[in-house]
Amino acid sequence: ALDDDLEVFDHAAYRFDDKPSFLAYLQASMGMGEGASLVYHQGSYRAFGDDAGVFNGYDAFTVRPKGGGTPTTAYGRSTYVYARRGRDWKIVSAHFSPLPK
Repeated sequence: ALDDDLEVFDHAAYRFDDKPSFLAYLQASMGMGEGASLVYHQGSYRAFGDDAGVFNGYDAFTVRPKGGGTPTTAYGRSTYVYARRGRDWKIVSAHFSPLPK
């Protein structure tokens, strides 16, 4: 789950400083897609004390176009920083970068 105080560095040329701006970007990006999937490979999970953790992994993000057609897959690397918020774990920071072609 995303924390309300989220910071995201993505393929876009600017940083997202909160959950609403990042979700709006995702919704606009998916406007031409019928559906999408995100699969992680070679994930690494590390805990730091009782209240913080980091996930790193390679990702494959596939979008299925509306009305059929060939799905498009982008490959990249993802990093998520988690913080304990009460009884829940929330993503407080995320970074996505494409793999070289």
